[in-house]
Amino acid sequence: MKASEALNATVWIIQVGTLLLFVLAGYTIYSVLSTVSTDSAQIQIQADISTGYATISFRSTPTNSGPLNTKLTMALYFESPTGLKIANTSESVELGPGVRQVLSLSLKVRMKDLEGFNNADGSFLGLIMEIKTLEYLGLSNDVKITGGRQ
Repeated sequence: MKASEALNATVWIIQVGTLLLFVLAGYTIYSVLSTVSTDSAQIQIQADISTGYATISFRSTPTNSGPLNTKLTMALYFESPTGLKIANTSESVELGPGVRQVLSLSLKVRMKDLEGFNNADGSFLGLIMEIKTLEYLGLSNDVKITGGRQ
């Protein structure tokens, strides 16, 4: 076997291996994303009139059914109509292959700010999700929930 044939074979093996890792990473990210955004995700609001604050809670039970390790980071924030972040919190979990784990976030917001949200004053509740595998390959999404009574 000539040196050029050996180099050609090596490059071909590296390309196929890279493509395989990319497909496995995509499947892993999709498997975690589909469990975070299904029925396992819940947002609840509990008001405490005595303190004047409300607690906004997010809970999900993501599962990694893919073959690669994954890091899931979630952030919950409340933003005023002027663009000021009134409150925010975040949490990260490491999910190995086949691992299922509870992820919970809680946010305290003044009732006055929450009343503005209910009246569609331009404030919103935001949820940021970031899923990473193979250290840097990943997906990030920022969902903004606007207020208003229905």
